[in-house]
Amino acid sequence: MHAVLGVFAALPLDFKSIMGTVKISELISSLWLMLQGMAGIFIVMLIIFAVIVILGKVTGKKKADEGKEQE
Repeated sequence: MHAVLGVFAALPLDFKSIMGTVKISELISSLWLMLQGMAGIFIVMLIIFAVIVILGKVTGKKKADEGKEQE
């Protein structure tokens, strides 16, 4: 976390925006929180994808075997 703050060392510690004063430390904290949320969403998407692939393989074999038996 402190290494990221080093990147913004050239910027002033706070600046004025339309909503009021913004501190760089608060900005870094919010970006870190956003990164964690995006990573969480990505992990959940991977889990859902894995479940779909597993279910496709488990149920796909049964359908293929039934088709061969009927012929």
